[in-house]
Amino acid sequence: MIRAYRESDIDAIKRIHRASGLPETCFPPLQSANCIVKVVAEDSQGITQAGFVKLTGEAFVLVDHTRRSSQERWETLQRLVARGLKDSADYGIDDVSAWIPPEIEPSFGKRLEALGWIRSPWRNYTALLR
Repeated sequence: MIRAYRESDIDAIKRIHRASGLPETCFPPLQSANCIVKVVAEDSQGITQAGFVKLTGEAFVLVDHTRRSSQERWETLQRLVARGLKDSADYGIDDVSAWIPPEIEPSFGKRLEALGWIRSPWRNYTALLR
């Protein structure tokens, strides 16, 4: 049976998480307003699986490389990203991710890292809902 998560499920969810060997950062932020989907699978012996969806932001950055010098573009990018992250936080978004095409990741990834972004060690998979 699939049903909505209840607060009384927390011990079972924590047990499953511990047994999985996943790092603590993989535990869902159940108290966050951004954790909007909370479901569990249950059989006669208890909870067997749980699934959660947390809202996150996805960043898109477009740069006209024919305009301004490289240094000016970098300075503008710094201001643009800072403002976008501030506005995202103002909307209550806890994290923002950017999926970078492989052909520009070596150069643009360095720019993001210089701005404090971290390269995720995990492979991303996407479910397109529309």
